[in-house]
Formats: sequence, C-alpha cells, structure tokens
Amino acid sequence: MCLIHETLNAAAGQEVERSLTGVVHHGVRPLTIAEWWLLLESEGFNVEAVETESMRLLEPARLVKDEGVRGALRFALNVLRDGEARRKVFEMRRTFRRHRNFIGAVALLAVKH
Repeated sequence: MCLIHETLNAAAGQEVERSLTGVVHHGVRPLTIAEWWLLLESEGFNVEAVETESMRLLEPARLVKDEGVRGALRFALNVLRDGEARRKVFEMRRTFRRHRNFIGAVALLAVKH
C-alpha cells in the first residue's frame, strides 16, 4: 500500500493521486498512516504495530527480496518479452521514483476486538 506523508499539502496530494491513478489505470487514493489507522479502528481493529518503508516496488533489488531470484528472473523475462508490459512497468517505476518523497509502503499489524 502507498501512503502520503502527513506533511503533504492537499494540492500535492492530489497530484500524486492523479499520477498514480493514471499509471496503474485504477482509482488510487493513498492514505496517510493516521488515515489507515482510523480506517482500521473504525472497522473494529486495534492497531498494534506500524512499519514503513520507501516505495521500491518494481526496483530490481526489491523484486529479488519479494519474489526470490527465480521469481524476479521470471518477472524480468516476461517484461522483456512483452513490449506493452515493459512500457507499463517502466512507466509505473518512473512514477514511483518521481513521487518517492511523498509515497511509501506501510504495514499495519491490527487485531480484531
């Protein structure tokens, strides 16, 4: 999941949202950690831990970490073989890099009451 840092102003947040929506071709609404926290609590969860990480999705080292060497190679070969997929993957990675100061990954550990 993506997050927009708490200090981001509304106009910049809307620009990030538009960019991400345009590149993934689905509605994207990145939430702040506070917004994720409130959403989970409103559904009856207690948040016990929060971890954040920079947005490195689609970066080679992150692919290997997430998918393993074989999975990352399979992904890379598929992207190399398919020109349209390659274009989309590189466009997404450029967008993630362009907004790296505003978006990131967040994991919240929450348990149901």
